[in-house]
Amino acid sequence: MLCSNPECRQHTVGSHESKDKSTSIGIGAHIEAASQGGARYNANQSAAERSSFDNAIWLCSICATLIDKDEKKFPVALLQKWKTDVDNESADRLKVRTVAAAVPKSVTSKPSLAERAAANKAMREKELTRNAFLRTPEALDAARSQVERIITK
Repeated sequence: MLCSNPECRQHTVGSHESKDKSTSIGIGAHIEAASQGGARYNANQSAAERSSFDNAIWLCSICATLIDKDEKKFPVALLQKWKTDVDNESADRLKVRTVAAAVPKSVTSKPSLAERAAANKAMREKELTRNAFLRTPEALDAARSQVERIITK
């Protein structure tokens, strides 16, 4: 998976010394903050909306920190555009690699944009689900604090 920031596009998951593990530097960040006082907090948002996939964006650990340090430079509309753009890009890449490799060209039909977006959304939801630290705002804040400590060393 790639960082959603179009100026970054860092790979966020890679190999690990242990064959049964992977290394991830990706973070599922909130577009609108999960808690009051957070970057881009929206008091009109319900708890369900705050924790929904639609309010999440996948970023490398550096970009996840940056968007919360300078919320005026990274407003909601910009982050939503990044998410839409990377979802479309991923869907296009996924379609080219998986459909072409798995199905003979004679029976391949192009998936619709909605089908590609749904496949990409499912892939991103699966990745977000694997990261247990995203389940609570407190745990996400703790993870961000860890990243900040690493970056400032």
